[in-house]
Amino acid sequence: MRLVEQPDSPYKELPDFLSVKNRDVKVHDYLRSIILSDAENYTNANEFLYRNSFMLKPLRHNPSAFTDEGNLVKQMRGLEEVNEQNWTKKIIADKIWEVIRAQGDEKHQSKKVFHYLRKALTGKEEGMRMYDIMEILGREECLNRLGAGQRKGVLGSLF
Repeated sequence: MRLVEQPDSPYKELPDFLSVKNRDVKVHDYLRSIILSDAENYTNANEFLYRNSFMLKPLRHNPSAFTDEGNLVKQMRGLEEVNEQNWTKKIIADKIWEVIRAQGDEKHQSKKVFHYLRKALTGKEEGMRMYDIMEILGREECLNRLGAGQRKGVLGSLF
């Protein structure tokens, strides 16, 4: 918490980021949910920040980095159908697997879909479980990072 609260903190925008998500989330509770979701994967504060910095500020990418996934990009827009009240791990998982199954070859497609989501939502190759990430970030921020929300993010120029 001290890192977020210090005037020269690189994460001082976190409270603003949380308020933009249109959720009544306190900084302490938000950080606690990240810590608990990823606790088995880090041993100190530096590792925690390295692994989870994408959760502490808005993340927007260059859309051209994802243009080779055009069909997948459009199919993932199905996440827009899930409303805020239903934005839970189970329903998110069901919707993602609906996309995977629609493409056939589940083993190959699941790897492709999850890799795409991880890069689009986190900008990283590895990290905590995808459904945890999506539930903690919330619907609006996930859609924004995928370019489907009100503030276009990763994929907004592709549609």
